Amino acid sequence: MVTNHIHILIPGTYKTHEELNVSNLASIRLRSAIVAKYLSQHGSTVSVGEFVTEISNIILVGKIGANDIKKRTKLWLNQIQSAKNKNIKIFVDYTDHHLGFESPMRIFYESVLKLADHIITSSNYLKILLNNFYSKEIFVIPDAIEVPVLSPKISKTNNILWFGHASNIQYLINFIEKYTKPNDVSKLIVLSNDNGLNILSNHQFQNSVGFEIELKKWSVEGLIAASKISDICIIPSDPKDPRKSGASSNRLITSIALGLPTAAEMLPSYEEFSKYFFNIRSNSIFNIMSDSSSSEFKKLISKAQQKIVPKFLPEAIGQQWIELFRVS
Repeated sequence: MVTNHIHILIPGTYKTHEELNVSNLASIRLRSAIVAKYLSQHGSTVSVGEFVTEISNIILVGKIGANDIKKRTKLWLNQIQSAKNKNIKIFVDYTDHHLGFESPMRIFYESVLKLADHIITSSNYLKILLNNFYSKEIFVIPDAIEVPVLSPKISKTNNILWFGHASNIQYLINFIEKYTKPNDVSKLIVLSNDNGLNILSNHQFQNSVGFEIELKKWSVEGLIAASKISDICIIPSDPKDPRKSGASSNRLITSIALGLPTAAEMLPSYEEFSKYFFNIRSNSIFNIMSDSSSSEFKKLISKAQQKIVPKFLPEAIGQQWIELFRVS
């Protein structure tokens, strides 16, 4: 049994850790919420929020966020330093490579790494990037998925699905600009946060788009519903962009769990799953659109759902967090 009081330092005000499950921040839903749920089920007590509880003997530092960064940096670092002075263990959950570009969060992470006893990243490649800044052991715990595992689709709709945060919208815009066979597509369904939807709706495309673009506010329920009326999922990105090179595999694994053939950028965290998706830069995306309901694609998705998706279910990821706090 893990017997600790763990405080999860995250932005916002939460009365209970169950409220983390409905946060609009993926880093909280897919990581902090999992820690809180499964550690509390295995003997630990857990508190969350911006003010560290007095009885804490472990602090898990979540993503600080860019809002009010100067004020929050001072508040968090003062508390972390005070806890460090009391020999309280400091764990830092590092899920984006803010040290690799001019991020508003860079100063915070430069400072907090000096205080950290343990660092957790969300991908092996992010661990490699962080090795240049941190000399102690770095643990890798992936993001959990938050959707059910759905059987591969049978019907054909000629719809494409894209989902993601506003920070990924430009890659989608670039894809739409370059897409050369619009007659293969009836509709592109886009799920994002308000900022992402506003960016896309206000964008003036260089050429006329030959298919409908349907914009929807992201939610788990909305994503599941959209997946059921889509043939494939696309995940365009840019592996050369330092802000995305350390991205986790979550969107790819989510798409596969939803039963959709997927055309994605070959990001470092996706490479180990390359046999289960298609390189979005190749012509194979057109083959997917025409054959998405074929038995070949169904077998591919079913195999991926059996072999890799279970490793990313909440209970599996929760067990990794339990083991981390048990041995550290």
